[in-house]
Amino acid sequence: MYSTQRSTAERFTSPNWWVICEDCDGRLVRYQRSKVVKHPETHNCGDYGGSLRVGESAGQ
Repeated sequence: MYSTQRSTAERFTSPNWWVICEDCDGRLVRYQRSKVVKHPETHNCGDYGGSLRVGESAGQ
């Protein structure tokens, strides 16, 4: 499970992917093609247990 707490830290580079919770619309950044990016259907949101989907960054 992944927590979708929003970070207020400034990013040094744009993320390659966003992992998005379908229930709470929480967003996680991913810079590498991790397991959750490859197979979001096998993971759930850590906060609400919702399904996850992956969106590519606009820079890709």
